[in-house]
Amino acid sequence: MDRSIENDNTDDRENKKIAMGVIKNLAVYGQSVCISYVRFRQEIINVCGEDFLPQKPTKFMGSLSFDLRTSGISIEFKKAVRGILPNGERDTIPRIGFVIHCMTNGNLMTSALPN
Repeated sequence: MDRSIENDNTDDRENKKIAMGVIKNLAVYGQSVCISYVRFRQEIINVCGEDFLPQKPTKFMGSLSFDLRTSGISIEFKKAVRGILPNGERDTIPRIGFVIHCMTNGNLMTSALPN
């Protein structure tokens, strides 16, 4: 196997793991939380020191959907969200982003798994 492909796969898995951790940290049980991609990128940088998200991260985010659902979290993509800024204030500018819906307290949801 080509080492560069192996490293890319390892990096991709690690990036997904980091992104899922950030989403889980932003999720609030029983609530929907609006997050702009600008805020999400900043959270990623805070965790790992760099922004690995593609220019249009919707496809990357979609690849996390199944794993997030098994944790009781779903994401809904939006063209305009007014999310919460890192300082806790509501963003006044509508931005492209997503909404995190947290349906459980973090326990595995077997009903989200395929039959």
